[in-house]
Amino acid sequence: TSILQGVTLGGTGKEAGDRHPKVGKHVILYDSVSVLGNIQIGDGAIVNAKSIVTKPVPPMAIVSGIPAKIESERSFPEEEEGHSSDVLDDNDRNEDDTIITSGSVDGKKKTKEIEKVEQLIMRLSREQWKNSVAR
Repeated sequence: TSILQGVTLGGTGKEAGDRHPKVGKHVILYDSVSVLGNIQIGDGAIVNAKSIVTKPVPPMAIVSGIPAKIESERSFPEEEEGHSSDVLDDNDRNEDDTIITSGSVDGKKKTKEIEKVEQLIMRLSREQWKNSVAR
């Protein structure tokens, strides 16, 4: 996550309890952005300079303006390459039926199954956000 100069993360004063925004992983908040209220900025989102964000931002979206609106949405790298990450297939397993591993987290191997579940969670959170905005 990158937060450039002059960014404000704050409550609106109208909410009780948890009032401040939640910023996801790999987010970029450019100069003089204001993010106000108990809202979520989704993973990989980009908020352009001098924008005022008062509503949740979906993962991988690019927003700008006053108030901030979605300018475009990007895909996750696996979706761009045409890979389906919803289910495991036989190519993801060794002969002894163990799952082939790839990637590394804190020196430990991460299985393809875990990677695929993470991708599915990100996709579902984006769809949930879209459904909540459509209401």
